[in-house]
Amino acid sequence: MINVPKRQERRLRLKRYVFDSFAILSYFYGQQGADKVERLLRALESNGKTTAWLNLINLGEIYYIISRNEGFDRADRAVALTKKWPIDVLHPSEKLTLSAARIKAGHPLSYADAFVVATALEKEAIILTGDPEFKQLEDLVELEWLGSTRSAKS
Repeated sequence: MINVPKRQERRLRLKRYVFDSFAILSYFYGQQGADKVERLLRALESNGKTTAWLNLINLGEIYYIISRNEGFDRADRAVALTKKWPIDVLHPSEKLTLSAARIKAGHPLSYADAFVVATALEKEAIILTGDPEFKQLEDLVELEWLGSTRSAKS
């Protein structure tokens, strides 16, 4: 039997992703990492072995950020487009909501980001992000970085 480090073993068997709002916003705004998001979206369309989620709370986060920056019409179009992608929008259950609350209580990150973490833990998935807030959670969840950790959020 080959001795594979636990972290590498998990990465090899997981082809499941949770998109943070940072990743979606990077794509919409053409920021660093947008190409990686696009490649993953194409892979999701063509490969039935890869699964991805976006928590409804994070979809709301995307909506308010785009609304604030570009208006409601642009935000409506962005959400409509996102919902056409091969990403399941996950409506949080009570269990997931309380899990996110526990994560938020124990870590200095936004409440919306706590939903990303809770979703990744529930789905045993990799978080796709570039948000430096997640750096502190590398021992808790698997992260895939979009390159630079400059903020796409406003």
